[in-house]
Amino acid sequence: MTAADFAEAIIETSARQARADTAVLRHGKFLRMDGSDVVVDLAGGEVTVTTRLDQSYVFSTDQDVLLLQQGYQYVLINPVKSVSDHEAEPDPHPQYLTSAEGNAVVAAHVAAADPHTGYQKESEKGVANGYASLDATGKVPVAQLPPMNTRTIQKISTGTSLGAVAATDYVYLCSAALTATLPTAVGNTNRYTVKRTGTGTVTIATSASQTIDGASTFSLGVQYQSVDLVSDGANWSVI
Repeated sequence: MTAADFAEAIIETSARQARADTAVLRHGKFLRMDGSDVVVDLAGGEVTVTTRLDQSYVFSTDQDVLLLQQGYQYVLINPVKSVSDHEAEPDPHPQYLTSAEGNAVVAAHVAAADPHTGYQKESEKGVANGYASLDATGKVPVAQLPPMNTRTIQKISTGTSLGAVAATDYVYLCSAALTATLPTAVGNTNRYTVKRTGTGTVTIATSASQTIDGASTFSLGVQYQSVDLVSDGANWSVI
């Protein structure tokens, strides 16, 4: 084994010396920890190291060990493999993935139909059965919100058939005696508010023989009285 193969050795002189030196052998040259060179002489199958104190330390170049000088004796610390020995191993770092192994893991992940089952895909954002997106103000766009009823308020003084536009809440302010006729309750999800503002009686009637809480009509007999009505799908109920 040559000094070039002796990848790394550390020599530390005795603490009893006036100035202690630490040196590292890298490819035939010893370097002190302070960065300055230490003379290395290759002769007779040995490595001779001379420190700044002109003290020489001799190592056999056929040794493949890390040595530390304690006092005036060398102590075996641990085996040191050469760089070429390390590189020649099939898998010098078994605790890590090789490039081929890492690439295979990434490829399998990318190819999976749904590699993150705990999350929804970006393609499901803002679509049916997906999840809502946010606009520039951090709010859900109106287009992605469920349908909401609008409200219309009307003042009436004569008999009227009440409105039937879907998703509309109707408010009627009745200023005279009159009959307000509800549309069919079938399929109707609107809400109807009828208020008597005048002195005349207001009668609320149904169509198609439907009922209001079991009766065919409902009367507002007192001024400023009001009633809210919703459909159960077949008839009307006061709420």
